[in-house]
Amino acid sequence: MPQAFYRFLCLAFLVIATAGFMVELSGNPIKSGFEHMDKVAHFGIFFVLSGLVWKGFRPTIWKVVLLMAIYGALVEVIQENYTRRNGDFWDWLANMAGVLAFFLIRKLWHLWRPRSKT
Repeated sequence: MPQAFYRFLCLAFLVIATAGFMVELSGNPIKSGFEHMDKVAHFGIFFVLSGLVWKGFRPTIWKVVLLMAIYGALVEVIQENYTRRNGDFWDWLANMAGVLAFFLIRKLWHLWRPRSKT
């Protein structure tokens, strides 16, 4: 797929994720799951977002990690200070675990996938 497609997906996902992080949902379906379901959601969102940033913009791994660390921290600070939600250090750690998991899985995929013999 063209890089422009991944850029569009990345920006669209970023807008939707940011809105989701800022809105207080009544009857939040994430909170109705098991105790740490919100951490799983943070992990998954940052896993996907890292992949889309990497695929769409091709920065170095460390730039993606730094960008996601800053974005995740800003989300938590904004939640704590400007919304009715609470900022949480553990949410930020779940964010970073999602980022690191993306790159670990990507690395393992490239190590183990079969090579073409041409």
